[in-house]
Amino acid sequence: MALGTEIKSLRRTRGIRQTELAEVVGVTQGYLSQIETKRSDPGPELIKRLSEALGIPPSALLLLSVEEEDLPKEKSDLYKRLLHRVQEFVRASFVNGE
Repeated sequence: MALGTEIKSLRRTRGIRQTELAEVVGVTQGYLSQIETKRSDPGPELIKRLSEALGIPPSALLLLSVEEEDLPKEKSDLYKRLLHRVQEFVRASFVNGE
């Protein structure tokens, strides 16, 4: 799951500095850096606070974070056909404001 990578991408898209986001959600900049570089995973409450601060529902943030290796191998074809389109829709709806 690319949760940290997606948080970093959304933060940059929104023009928010890492220190600003960390302060808003109540963590240190160092801990947020660990999340963004996949060295730490946020818990459910922090995911909720990060989502709110980034202006995206937690479910959409998690969906954008799904990677092929997160799914069972037998779902690989379905992933390749659908997830990219679903993620494009989520980005258009919540990230790009289209």
